[in-house]
Amino acid sequence: MYLNAESLQKQEKVDNYHCLIRKNHSNQQNLYTFIRVQFCHLCKQKIQDQLKALTQKLNTILSPQKMRLKLKIFKYQMMIFKN
Repeated sequence: MYLNAESLQKQEKVDNYHCLIRKNHSNQQNLYTFIRVQFCHLCKQKIQDQLKALTQKLNTILSPQKMRLKLKIFKYQMMIFKN
């Protein structure tokens, strides 16, 4: 997961989840500095639980809300990454 460094504001919390700051990255034009974060095991578990709940909800909901939920699920999937 990559976040804009300014959005972190030197805190170790992102979306209310504790995380470890891994290393700094810059894109090719050096317009932004990104920080790669890795969630601790407990936080990964919380995110995965929310993902399961959202997926179950998705199966019971009709079309217009489905797209919003799919985007939310995609966001949570993007938050989880392996070492």
